[in-house]
Amino acid sequence: MDESRKWCMGEKGMGREGMRMGMEGMDVMGMHGPHGPPSMEMMGPMDMMSMMNHVFMKAKMKVLKEKMMKRIEAKEGKKLDAAADLIVDHMLEHFQGKMERMGKKKELMEKLKDIFMEE
Repeated sequence: MDESRKWCMGEKGMGREGMRMGMEGMDVMGMHGPHGPPSMEMMGPMDMMSMMNHVFMKAKMKVLKEKMMKRIEAKEGKKLDAAADLIVDHMLEHFQGKMERMGKKKELMEKLKDIFMEE
């Protein structure tokens, strides 16, 4: 059975088991599966509670992540700014050199073309 069919029916066919199977393949934050959002009629109360629990825990982790980012910024912000500046400067130099090399390669290809096109 292909994945989209499992989402609709589950491996054991339609019914509560099939609906529970369908919850696994969902993007719970957007509440979309492979065939769009499920209808409320398809979900039983336990499926809905399971989904709400998952949404709650994801939201809680997002808040925790934001709080941790604020703490890190407060404690390590200056060091991280210096590191970010160093990395950005290095990458800009790297890409500038790459652009120069690309220009030189293009120039070489034009000269080679001129040599081989002469008669």
